[in-house]
Amino acid sequence: SASWVVPLLWRRWSPGYHAEEDLRHVDAAIGTPEGRRAALGPYRATMRNTRAPADYADLNRLWTEAPKLPVLYLHGHDDGCATSAFTHWTARVLPAGSEVAVVEHAGHFLQLEQPDKIAELIVAFIGSPG
Repeated sequence: SASWVVPLLWRRWSPGYHAEEDLRHVDAAIGTPEGRRAALGPYRATMRNTRAPADYADLNRLWTEAPKLPVLYLHGHDDGCATSAFTHWTARVLPAGSEVAVVEHAGHFLQLEQPDKIAELIVAFIGSPG
């Protein structure tokens, strides 16, 4: 059941992050059985290595292509879902003008764990307004 799986995943994916308040918001957003299934569905499909339905074949092809525009790829150093070592390979496929940063003291939910640092990196990448 997602009622215990989601908190467990958050603890594993962002070790050291106190997510109690955020998890209350998550539960309010996906608190129904249908919502939990929908929220966990993409993770289950990835773990089961299933193919996208035929209706989504074109979208799936685009999803797995390298981006064409510059990208800012941010990854938490302590991510327990996907190792930050992936950034080595990610940087190789990104187009010119892209940047890759591993954020210290952050796990999978780095925008919640290090919001000021994430904002700083985004502004540095896209430029300050004005």
